[in-house]
Amino acid sequence: MALLMVNILLIFVSTFMETITALLILFPTLLKLAISVDINPMHFTVIAILNLITALTTPPVELCLFIASSIGEKSIRKVSKAVFRFLLFSFVTLALVTLFPSLSITLPDWIMD
Repeated sequence: MALLMVNILLIFVSTFMETITALLILFPTLLKLAISVDINPMHFTVIAILNLITALTTPPVELCLFIASSIGEKSIRKVSKAVFRFLLFSFVTLALVTLFPSLSITLPDWIMD
């Protein structure tokens, strides 16, 4: 339940705020909160990064879409339509990593041990 609320908060905040700013302001506080409710810090970090990456392509800020539109000399509408599959895949990935912590913890644990 805590991770669901963090996902919603980070997606909401990141759609209106630059990603690095959101990370610098929210991450230390949210990490302490996650540790206090026994969420693995590595798992929480992966979830936070996935949220912020996904938010880069969601309205109203959608910084990456403006950059891609400018580079490709296409309208923002065409770029937005093209990125729909990526957004769908990003949300599915975020849901899977949130529901199954082993997806984000197994490799780092294997390397560290």
